[in-house]
Parts: sequence; structure tokens; C-alpha cells
Amino acid sequence: MSLILPKRLPAISSLLKEGIEVTTPEIPLANDLPVLRIALLNLMPNKEETEIQIMRLLAAPEFNIHMHLLNTASYNSKNTRPEYLKKFYQSHDTLVDEIDGLLKSGEALFVLTIPEDFWGHCKYASSPWRRLMAS
Repeated sequence: MSLILPKRLPAISSLLKEGIEVTTPEIPLANDLPVLRIALLNLMPNKEETEIQIMRLLAAPEFNIHMHLLNTASYNSKNTRPEYLKKFYQSHDTLVDEIDGLLKSGEALFVLTIPEDFWGHCKYASSPWRRLMAS
């Protein structure tokens, strides 16, 4: 199994040192396991540390996990450099048709302002059952 992560993501070196198999989207997978596309809405102050913790938990042998780091247009991080977010994080509208699941870490949903259309897109487009039923 492999974690498929954004190219040059700082977490990659830590995960490789721990023996976790990591690749980037540009490199073909060395196995035929199914790929789950997971978006991480990471609202924790220390994004890099949280990414590593969650990626460790997702390093399961049954699947390849393509991890998409997600933010919303309305969210402004107080603790993470804007350059880091711009380089490694995507907005929800670029991922609507690409994810099978969504993980959220950090701030309580009732505190955070997330665009209403975000949840509608997630309910509709990220459901693996909807994709299977449509085919």
C-alpha cells in the first residue's frame, strides 16, 4: 500500500523514515490495490504535524490512499505560512469530483464558517456509492 501525497510535501521524509510507503501522483503505483481518494480538511494550528499524524493512521495495507489536502476560500490560517497552504492545499471546488471521503481535523464545525455549497458538493460528489450506482 502507498500513501499518494503532493510532491515535495514536508511530511514525506518523516513518513519514509518510519517505513511508510509514500509516492506522488506522478509516479505509477507498484501494486494493483484499489485507490481511495481522501480529502483532509485540516484546521489544526500545526498543519504539518497533524498531516503526519493522520497519514500514519491511514497507512493501511488494504488500500492505496491518495491524500488531498483541502482548505476553503473562507478559511485563513493564523499559524501556517500562506506559501505552504498555496503549494500543498487545494480549494474544495477543485476536488468535488475527485474524492471518496472527507476527514476533518481541528476547529468545531459550529465555530467555523464553511460555504454552504461545500457540504452540498461533498454529499453528492464524494459518495463512492453514488459513483457506483451511476455506472
